[in-house]
Amino acid sequence: MEPGSVPWQDTVLQLDHWCLLLTSVTFIFAGVVKGHEGKFSIYIHTFKERPIHISPHFYDREIHSDEVTWGRTSMVDAEKRLLVNALEDPENQHFVLLSESCIPLHTFDYTYRYLLYSNVSFIESFVDPGPHGTGRHMEHMLPEITKENFRKGAQWFTMKREHAVIVMADSLYYSKFSKYCGVSFATEKVLPSLCSDSDIV
Repeated sequence: MEPGSVPWQDTVLQLDHWCLLLTSVTFIFAGVVKGHEGKFSIYIHTFKERPIHISPHFYDREIHSDEVTWGRTSMVDAEKRLLVNALEDPENQHFVLLSESCIPLHTFDYTYRYLLYSNVSFIESFVDPGPHGTGRHMEHMLPEITKENFRKGAQWFTMKREHAVIVMADSLYYSKFSKYCGVSFATEKVLPSLCSDSDIV
């Protein structure tokens, strides 16, 4: 990544804000974030229909897209749309991708302190030697994506801003997986493999 190639690279940042990226509308987080306004942003992935919200925190926070199919690169597209919109706000320092079925195990204050004062991102990335892991590596991905760097992991993450910028700047991994791994659960491969090769994890 060349210096100055990413529009957010030279922004002066304040380390006091985190961002929830939700794959759908959820009522669970409405109660968690209540009373902590000013410390977070919410971005919700939705289809073209406008959802009915039960919390003012969700109003006008939708990032619309076409239909998404689980496991396909359309899910990666949805994640990147959430990230690129969230990165436009320089106060957003830590990005958390959650689904509507995720259940918070700790209070907002605990999670807020843990994430903002941590200097790492949490992205699952591991070697799966079986047929659903490295067995899905294709020779067409060489030489850029080797079998040794082919990783698997869950799509959910918490990510520092500097790592989110790297993810958004990527076109190589996305294009390779989109072309050769489009029907093989690309959401479990793109981010883990990119982060492993970029020494993020």
